[in-house]
Amino acid sequence: MPRGPRLDAPGVVHHVIARGIERCDIFRCNEERRAFLDRLSALVLPSRASLPAWSLMSNHLHLLLRTGTLPLSRLMGRLLGPYARAFNRRHRRVGHLFQNRFTSIVVGDDPYLLEVVRYIHLNPVAARRVPQLCTLVGTQFGIGAPVVMSRSCLPAAVAARAIVSWLAVARLGAIPAQVARALGVSVPTVLRGVSRAPTRASRFAIDLEQIAGE
Repeated sequence: MPRGPRLDAPGVVHHVIARGIERCDIFRCNEERRAFLDRLSALVLPSRASLPAWSLMSNHLHLLLRTGTLPLSRLMGRLLGPYARAFNRRHRRVGHLFQNRFTSIVVGDDPYLLEVVRYIHLNPVAARRVPQLCTLVGTQFGIGAPVVMSRSCLPAAVAARAIVSWLAVARLGAIPAQVARALGVSVPTVLRGVSRAPTRASRFAIDLEQIAGE
């Protein structure tokens, strides 16, 4: 069956997923993750795109990407192709690194945007790659590193950070200073997030108790 065209226009927000072929690792160390993020930044910034959230797991990755002047398919081609060739040279392997073409899901309204941000940020915890939220490492998994963010994505991202702070401090018993380091923000910002999480969540019709019980 032929592949259908993607909805690819400036300003569209996509949840992008790319997986290693046959579930193989696409990142074997943090150095490779940093190299990938450097390559991604070199494409996102000049094209006026924005990247509110990302998560780089061992054998797959998630990007929440708002396209700019560079079409999504072209941006991902310039990102994944050169990275795969460099990875193959480094590890003396041949053949495809990524499984088929990447998956992209259009993120339409704010409640869904918030849910995707939350899902991407909690992905390493759900996969048991880190024991709890406060131990996340920014450059490795996508929380805490500098975020290239547009104003249209900011409210949902701020709400997601508040909910993450609330989960870590109020539910997991993490120390606010640890959460602040993990998120790359100040301790007062974390404490404000904890106190304002119910308000932020209600704006996007999110049930905090349901999230905590997942």
